[in-house]
Amino acid sequence: MRSWIAGSLALVGNVALAALWGWFMLLYFKAAQWPLDASGHVIGLDFMVFWTGGALTAQGHLAELFDAARFHALQEALFAAELPVKPRIWASPPPCS
Repeated sequence: MRSWIAGSLALVGNVALAALWGWFMLLYFKAAQWPLDASGHVIGLDFMVFWTGGALTAQGHLAELFDAARFHALQEALFAAELPVKPRIWASPPPCS
């Protein structure tokens, strides 16, 4: 009996959370002009950070992940023709040894 109640409460909570998320997304994108979000950025541009990091890694330039000017210059070289490129840096700190 108790597990049935817990399962039901979990289901209701998950449905409510999904509905709330859906409502938020509807309002967020309604305030925007597709493909821009409400803040004026193209939706999904976070991938540029990881793509640029991968490109630097493949080229053997790991130290440049933490050089903001070089990182942004590579982003402009990779994406500026298609996307509005604003400075996006590699936000992960360098590992400590």
